[in-house]
Amino acid sequence: MNTTGKIALLLMFLATVVSAFFMARWRSEASDARTGLEASEKHAKGLADDIARLKADATQPNKVPDSTTRYVEVFPRNVPALTKLIESTGDHLAVVADYCGYASYSAPERYAEYKSALIGVAARGKDVDLRVYKERAAEEMMARQFGLDKPNAEEAYKAMSAGPIFKAYFAYYENIGKRRSIPEGSRAFVQLMLKDETDCVEELRSKGVKVLRELTSQPPLFIWIKDNNQAMFSVYNLSSDPKEIAMITENSTLVRLLGDISANLGQ
Repeated sequence: MNTTGKIALLLMFLATVVSAFFMARWRSEASDARTGLEASEKHAKGLADDIARLKADATQPNKVPDSTTRYVEVFPRNVPALTKLIESTGDHLAVVADYCGYASYSAPERYAEYKSALIGVAARGKDVDLRVYKERAAEEMMARQFGLDKPNAEEAYKAMSAGPIFKAYFAYYENIGKRRSIPEGSRAFVQLMLKDETDCVEELRSKGVKVLRELTSQPPLFIWIKDNNQAMFSVYNLSSDPKEIAMITENSTLVRLLGDISANLGQ
């Protein structure tokens, strides 16, 4: 599939995500006020119109927004480009992700650079707002993310611990002189990952990053918006082997939509 087709498919999927997210939220909030519901539906129609324009552009060769909306990479290979975007922040960075420690397990070296970039922006006196899971949601989702929330958790952990990502994670810390003991069992592993998350939150807060632990469920997509004019976002593709796919955009309509989602998540 060419670039035009990939962008069109992604925008179609994004349209579905945006519509479902906002209509569920607005109908809930306006359930006791008809006028509020009508206003919500009007707002939703405006968002849907924006998405329709984006999809139309993506499917018309003469209007393909290749220069403003581009495929980046699958996770965690998207992290270097994400770090570069963060480092270029001028005034404000808004982030919505599942964890503070984005890629901390899958690519710890890249995560260290990502975290350093966030701290660097805050050190320049710029606003960095990061929304992530609440503590309880983080614990529940952490076990689920690794497939360790089922009766066969120990078997799943044994298989995971034999894999290259697991081995690379512990090798990284040994190589930088911070050797970690391999957890004895799935619950100990989840606790180690949660400690990484807590450490990340505390470190970023101590360096001036505003970390809001307020998400109670998995966000429909992950978002990083720089200066309200450029954004990276990632979603999971729909396949038997889901992968997190990242794209970057300077399309003003799409950046505005992503900002709208970011502002409403966790509230």
